[in-house]
Amino acid sequence: MKKILYTLLLLFAINAFSQNTYIQYTAKIHDETGLYGDQDFLRQTLDNALASTMSFGLIINKEGAKFYNEEYNSPTLMGDEEMIRLSLLLFAQYSGDVYTLDKSVYEQHLQGNKSVYTKAPVLNNWVISKETKVINGRLCQKATTDYVVKNKLGVFNHPVTAWYCTVLNYSYGPIGYGNLPGLITELTVRNVTYNLAKIEESTAKDFDIKFLSTSKIQSQKDFDREIGD
Repeated sequence: MKKILYTLLLLFAINAFSQNTYIQYTAKIHDETGLYGDQDFLRQTLDNALASTMSFGLIINKEGAKFYNEEYNSPTLMGDEEMIRLSLLLFAQYSGDVYTLDKSVYEQHLQGNKSVYTKAPVLNNWVISKETKVINGRLCQKATTDYVVKNKLGVFNHPVTAWYCTVLNYSYGPIGYGNLPGLITELTVRNVTYNLAKIEESTAKDFDIKFLSTSKIQSQKDFDREIGD
């Protein structure tokens, strides 16, 4: 009887283990002619980002998905957390952990020792192209949309290009982008490109969603208004 119980528990554990998927992305920052040419601090920050290597993780479980920064290796910043956060925000479009849960995207914004999360619907205005290409041996299809930036200088639309693979049946991707009929294997937003590095379709990595009950959550509009005040 004990052996049967042990076997059942083992099978349950294996099944629970196999329900989670781990995906790793790398990110590459691109230069732009004339960008920050007359702003020494921002230009130096960009140069630091160009010389750095970055990796990110995406965990998928029954609740949804969590995207997070794993490593930021810089030959110049030497572990300076404040400058690393600034670099990720400015050039990788990453402000903190990003959760996709029940058709909503929650994006973390660090304010000192506290976290504020903005909540927005998952993206649903993709334009699916007939264009395809092979990435890491998998046939991928192109989708495009716009990333809208609103600030005191005006409203700016930046193109977003995603390549997704229908064979990989996960409707997620980097920095909250997803809601496509397959995993995003390559994503370009402004000056950053995220590339799929590896997939573990059975992993012990997991996440919880306690932040939903312990953190401040507001709309992007309200967050932008508070920051602007």
